[in-house]
Amino acid sequence: MTTADAFWPEGARPAFSITVQFEAGGQPISGAPGPISEPILPGFPDLGQNSFYEYGAREGIPRLLDLAHRLHQPLDPPRRQHPGDPAGTRVPLPH
Repeated sequence: MTTADAFWPEGARPAFSITVQFEAGGQPISGAPGPISEPILPGFPDLGQNSFYEYGAREGIPRLLDLAHRLHQPLDPPRRQHPGDPAGTRVPLPH
């Protein structure tokens, strides 16, 4: 009996679940302080804040999908989570 056999009986393999959460559209309104820049004049877009909050959707998610593809790991369809909806809702995938 090997150490692996003693820990995982009958050759069983562990299962992993990785959850990724990212915020989109949560940037402060124009003129409000944010995590990366000083407040700007009201009425002007804060391009730094907008870029900061868009990074996960534009860069992070595609990188995670590419990594899963390279590792031949299937992914569940993305889910939209709302407060009070513990199960989440499947997001329609593009055709």
